Amino acid sequence: LWLQALARIGAARTIFVDALKPFTAAVFGRLFLNEAELSALAYVGVALTSVGVTVAAQPQTRKLSDEEEEVEEFQDSEKKAGANTFALGYAMALGNVILDTYGAVLTKQHGSQSFTAFEISAIRFGCSAAILLATGLAARMWARFVRKHRQLTYDLDTMTMPPPSSSWADMPRGMTSKAWLCVLGGVTLTTFTASVLGVYAVMRLPLGVYAALTSLGPVISLPLGYLVRGDRVTPWNAVGACLACAGVAMVVTSTG
Repeated sequence: LWLQALARIGAARTIFVDALKPFTAAVFGRLFLNEAELSALAYVGVALTSVGVTVAAQPQTRKLSDEEEEVEEFQDSEKKAGANTFALGYAMALGNVILDTYGAVLTKQHGSQSFTAFEISAIRFGCSAAILLATGLAARMWARFVRKHRQLTYDLDTMTMPPPSSSWADMPRGMTSKAWLCVLGGVTLTTFTASVLGVYAVMRLPLGVYAALTSLGPVISLPLGYLVRGDRVTPWNAVGACLACAGVAMVVTSTG
């Protein structure tokens, strides 16, 4: 859902909706986990964090070239023409917030009683790997079957309709050993290790506090982007980062 929302409404709007997660987590923690209700100061901190993350995630503005302006105009016309798609993107982003938060509720309710954080992450990504493998193999077999047993043609201008492609399910080709090591390191650190730490945190923190802390991703990306890629940090990015960090500090101190 998050990736589909990202494709339909863009990163800035998706992060804006994602900033509702601390509020959703605070409500879900009260409803489903019987956690103590956050104080007024904590709710102010959550609001400040959401606003700060949204501001910090705003891309920098710069003068566009003629070609880029044409692309922007085309994208604007596409958005106006596809209002339903735009609304669907917002719905997907909101659905991601609700499902992700409720997944944390289930982990806190049941996972901590029977499994460790490592075991939960292993089950989660093991099942994901099995589903992706089965889906990829099925797609390749279906494309091969159609290519072999069906000839789909159009009579119009003797054009031949190409057979279904399974290229999206194929493994990357031409990658060097160094590139594969980088991919393996990225998957290990960001996908698995980060998930283990996240599960460990959700088991030990109030849900609202956990959501506020994990919403700081766009803020943390600012110094990393500057150091690794040389991305420019705008004054608004810095203001948003300060607001978000102040909000998290308020949440943590008011609940600790």
